[in-house]
Amino acid sequence: MSVSIRGPITRVYVTPGGDVSVYIDGKKKYYTLKKTHPGFEQIYSLMLLAAGYRYNIWLRLESETSTRVRYAVIDW
Repeated sequence: MSVSIRGPITRVYVTPGGDVSVYIDGKKKYYTLKKTHPGFEQIYSLMLLAAGYRYNIWLRLESETSTRVRYAVIDW
């Protein structure tokens, strides 16, 4: 079962391996987009846009126990 979280990104962290982790305000966790994800460039661009303009982003995660991002949506 997939789970999602929503809110503004307050921190973007790029790991030495090229994965991207984001911190969603109030969620107390980092959510990671793997560099090997087929939509990496598009989702990363969406994350940067959301962070820069303080838009809420909606992240779908791989499972209830995972912090890996499956896809993302921005709310205007």
